[in-house]
Amino acid sequence: MHDLTFPIGPQHPGVKEPVFFKIYLKGDMIEDMEFHGGYVHRGFEKLLEGQEVLKSIHTAEKICGICSYAHSGCMTQAVESLMKLNVSQSVKMTRIVIAELERIHSHLLWAGFLFHDIGYETLFMYFWKERSKVVDLFEELTGQRIHHAINFIGTTKINIPKKNNIMQTLEEINEKVKSYKKEIINDGVIKSRFIGKGIISKNLGEKYCAVGPTARASKISMDVRSTGYEGYGSIRFNPILGAKGDSMERLIVRLEEISQSVGIIKQALSLIKKPAEKMERHYIKRAEGHARIEAPRGELFYFLSVKHNNVLRAKIKTPTLNNFPILKPLIVGSELGDLPIIVASIDPCIGCMERVMVAKNGTLKILSKKDLMEACGYEHKHEH
Repeated sequence: MHDLTFPIGPQHPGVKEPVFFKIYLKGDMIEDMEFHGGYVHRGFEKLLEGQEVLKSIHTAEKICGICSYAHSGCMTQAVESLMKLNVSQSVKMTRIVIAELERIHSHLLWAGFLFHDIGYETLFMYFWKERSKVVDLFEELTGQRIHHAINFIGTTKINIPKKNNIMQTLEEINEKVKSYKKEIINDGVIKSRFIGKGIISKNLGEKYCAVGPTARASKISMDVRSTGYEGYGSIRFNPILGAKGDSMERLIVRLEEISQSVGIIKQALSLIKKPAEKMERHYIKRAEGHARIEAPRGELFYFLSVKHNNVLRAKIKTPTLNNFPILKPLIVGSELGDLPIIVASIDPCIGCMERVMVAKNGTLKILSKKDLMEACGYEHKHEH
């Protein structure tokens, strides 16, 4: 018998993403939990259908405001894969610079929100101060602060000038992040809130197919960049792994990845030897292709089917789709006050993740929540 049923979301100050948790409490301990979504589905896969290929690349970028380039880059690689198009090293390195800047930006933004969740507003402001420097670099390099729209098929619209202040700015950010890390690992309040909270063992992470920093914090060596896509084969780096798998380890892995990204950008800049090629017009009669990249949150996968230069079908699998289901075994058995930290520690992005489901039986039918649960054989454990 539960003492209290406690609702959190879909709008709640302790959980930034628009999701709904139904919590069953015994005292202040969480005995069970139900999750409900569907609050921010925007139909992007359907929106991409029928679009001209080049336009679809820029549409995909609007899926997320934090990892916008990751979606654009993955879509571009999917198109280039189905065309079997070779891209120059300078273009690949330019894309790596933007992708790693976005990784730094994403990790800084997430860290700020994480400390906001425990009321540590000073670190929140410090991390966002460094994040604003990255956004300024984006504006300087691409003309845009959030959605950069630099990708064309086979090339980019930008050339990074030989004389730039990228590394100077990144070294400043790196030194600041190192000093914040020292504060974090020595602060008693932070340690009490993060250490031992939401532990993902290596076996549990592999069972749920966790990806990105969430997986690497549990000693799962899962980093798509290691496959060498988009020029990463010319870059020297090793995935950063943790062992403890708790909320603190997931934080430390991301902070160390910021330093790693600074080193990757330095290597990429040194390999840009000539300007990007001019854009050429391409026509795709009929083809299918796919791509997978390491977005800031983990593996991002695109499948693309093209007919007469228009997108016939697009299928997108985002990192949160892998990482979000693991929350239930982390939350059940924990204290209610730890829930915001555990949820935030996996860095979910519900807007990226949510999809619509249709059933074809003569006519198209959009499934209601009740229809979906029945189709999946879901039975409510609790009376509502």
